[in-house]
Amino acid sequence: MDFQVHDIKVGAGPQIALGDTVRLLYRVCIVGDEVGQVKLIESNTWPEEPIEVRVLEEHLLPGILHGLVGMKSGGGVRRLVIPPELALGDRDWMGVPGGS
Repeated sequence: MDFQVHDIKVGAGPQIALGDTVRLLYRVCIVGDEVGQVKLIESNTWPEEPIEVRVLEEHLLPGILHGLVGMKSGGGVRRLVIPPELALGDRDWMGVPGGS
């Protein structure tokens, strides 16, 4: 699987850069092998409770870091498809099996 970025809605603000602090709403899902097979792992979208993170390597998984940098702030929506090597690798985490 390749790293993929899909802009659903482009924000109206400046592009996010390394070192910026951003407020995020997010959903973490695992997509299975079968069409339509999606498992929600974690979300802060209902009720909306944005988290504030600094866009730095030591704070984020590589795939999330790559997905945030360059995204326009101000209401943008971006879908990331992150391969295991840019996520958790072989480690299990909060219901996410290694290799996901």
